[in-house]
Amino acid sequence: MISAVALTWNSAQYIEKCLRSLVADAREARIEIEIFVVDGGSTEGTLDILSQLVTEISSLHTIQLGKNLGTTASRVGGFAEI
Repeated sequence: MISAVALTWNSAQYIEKCLRSLVADAREARIEIEIFVVDGGSTEGTLDILSQLVTEISSLHTIQLGKNLGTTASRVGGFAEI
């Protein structure tokens, strides 16, 4: 199994394509994947997209930090909540 972590903040125009690509590539390679998306307080639709994708992609997990803490804190702080 491969675990992928995606950090996001206000990336509504990119996040769905990114996640669907990860899932498709893993399926094609016959590799089991789990995906964690750590969101740093998006305000422009990213969370709505993630909510929809969670219902479609069973291996997708989201962690919402509530505010943008930067990439270092997102990496550490996000996994403290798992």
